Amino acid sequence: MGYLPEDEVPYYFSMGDIFLTYSSSSEGFGLTPLEAISCGTPVICSSILVYREILRDNALYVPPGDSLKLAEQIKF
Repeated sequence: MGYLPEDEVPYYFSMGDIFLTYSSSSEGFGLTPLEAISCGTPVICSSILVYREILRDNALYVPPGDSLKLAEQIKF
């Protein structure tokens, strides 16, 4: 898609049925899950500490490396 003007970003986040950010390792925290939540888009992410600490009750969590549980949450 390339560059999006800042005022158009919420439109694209709100178009999705879910926002998925799934990592199997510990990493830094990006703003994209918070942006999705602020646009009303449900977030599914891995249950690593950084996501749990910041997103708290605002996301669904799946253990890293568990593709079956991830699929269940997506279908939910």
